[in-house]
Amino acid sequence: MKHNDCFDHNNCNPIVFSADCCKNPQSVPITREQLSQLITLLNSLVSAISAFFANPSNANRLVLLDLFNQFLIFLNSLLPSPEVNFLKQLTQSIIVLLQSPAPNLGQLSTLLQQFYSALAQFFFALDLIPVSCDSNVDPATLQVLFNLLIQLINATPGATGPTGPTGPTGPGGGVTGPTGPTG
Repeated sequence: MKHNDCFDHNNCNPIVFSADCCKNPQSVPITREQLSQLITLLNSLVSAISAFFANPSNANRLVLLDLFNQFLIFLNSLLPSPEVNFLKQLTQSIIVLLQSPAPNLGQLSTLLQQFYSALAQFFFALDLIPVSCDSNVDPATLQVLFNLLIQLINATPGATGPTGPTGPTGPGGGVTGPTGPTG
């Protein structure tokens, strides 16, 4: 077995990527180009989600719908895995909700929270290709991804809960006031 000593280009054997090394169902192979595309999409989603919840206009809804359609296209470009498949399902649910002219903001907020949880799992499953089969995304890039996730979470208001019960009726009328002047 050869030893790869790639420092100063001494005896560096090229590492070849093959489909066999990525059969781990808990990994999501991703290229640098796809990683860059993911970061761009997440940056765009931060702005669009913030704008939509600040002003849920039709124009802002359509921008958000377009970005989630782009995100679905991105996910379809990746190899299937449990993480990718779950994100696809959530993305499709968000798209269906956003196709309504007046989407329920509480439902959207709930779906987005689920989407964010799934994104975190997805980030940890990312494996950079074609460097090697076990080359996880570097810590600096993971930090960028998680910072974007935090921004997404902060841009999304929590879902409102159900209306509470009506409070008790206040006390009856007060003391009768003084008699007015005679006319």
